[in-house]
Amino acid sequence: MSPNWDHCEQPHAANLEVVQDCNLCRGQTFNQELKVSGWNLVRCSRCNLVFTSPRYTEEYLKSLYEKSYYEKAASYLCGQLSAPYEDLYGLAKSARKLFKEEKRPRLRSLDVGCGGGVVVQAFKSMGWESVGIDPSEKAIESGRRLGLDLRTVGIGSPELGDFDLVTALHVLEHTYSPQKFLRDAGHRLKENGYFILEVPNYESHGSMKWRQNWPHLFPDLHLYQFTPSTVRRYLEGAHFEVLRIYKVNGRGPLENYDSNPRFDLLFRKEIKNGIFNIRKLIYWLPGSKHFVRWFYWQLLGYGEFIRVLSRKKYGGG
Repeated sequence: MSPNWDHCEQPHAANLEVVQDCNLCRGQTFNQELKVSGWNLVRCSRCNLVFTSPRYTEEYLKSLYEKSYYEKAASYLCGQLSAPYEDLYGLAKSARKLFKEEKRPRLRSLDVGCGGGVVVQAFKSMGWESVGIDPSEKAIESGRRLGLDLRTVGIGSPELGDFDLVTALHVLEHTYSPQKFLRDAGHRLKENGYFILEVPNYESHGSMKWRQNWPHLFPDLHLYQFTPSTVRRYLEGAHFEVLRIYKVNGRGPLENYDSNPRFDLLFRKEIKNGIFNIRKLIYWLPGSKHFVRWFYWQLLGYGEFIRVLSRKKYGGG
């Protein structure tokens, strides 16, 4: 999951490389999409995947996530070490229901990019045997002090074993190769295991309206900008069956309206926070929950993240 960065990192030529092939379709013809804070976004002419090029090299990204990522967003790590927010408890509870027809003696979950372990903590509280992995030694050590099973190994490490469920919330856009990451995720899942993915939605109302001012771009570290169609294509190519793609409310770790000086964004944030805080008082009215969600996520343009529920196909991965 991504911290709330105060600004985009500026590119350094020695740590950059130009992308030659589209990671999704292997196309080699790209069109200019956006320029953001010195970074260049391009769109593949074959599959419409949007990505950063030039981008940081794989070696530099690895060192950054291992050593300095959370030092640049200490307040985010503090939030990772506090009690999970309500949505995560709900996610862990609803995930258990996926297995209600099966007689599994225990349920194991893996959270990739766990940070301080807030997702692991939520799943553990709901009865899961929950494990988290993250390249940041600082984040892992902080979470271990809370008694959580957190590790610095990569998702491809066989020592992790297999799991009934893998979650990757705001991780895929950071990966050097989404194709490889999804293949590795499939290897960590039991047959017919479930995979829950969440990424910013580049086709959201906010993205289309604000373009380079969209708060969730982070072109330095979000190497890819996903849409429902490109996410589906990635998952199906990695032998996952996509069960559901839907929007979530956007009150996640990428919220960054405070750092944007535009008045309309700050005013919009205040409206949305006000509605969010009184939503439970409105929910008792019949049918109001669906209306509030539509008003909050669609009309106000706050449903800017894609959450995907998918399942490993039999014999896949």
